[in-house]
Amino acid sequence: MKKNKKFGLNTLTDLKVFLLFLLDNIRYPVDRATVMSIATENTDDISLDYDQCLGELTDSGHLLFDEIEGEKYYMISDKGRLVAAEL
Repeated sequence: MKKNKKFGLNTLTDLKVFLLFLLDNIRYPVDRATVMSIATENTDDISLDYDQCLGELTDSGHLLFDEIEGEKYYMISDKGRLVAAEL
């Protein structure tokens, strides 16, 4: 018997995959506040882990960012695009 379980992002890996998916589909640099807004709007999860995931994804080379007037803008790298395509 199948359980009716609501979909959720339960691990940091789930969050990272979701963020890569978002940025791969947006296809242009997006400011941090917009990334957070889209993520929380689409997952019904309010998580402080998004910042940690963004940091780890940039450290690993999956995301790129630029900081303009104190605001970070994120975009997916070629490496991140390959991972998003696989997942």
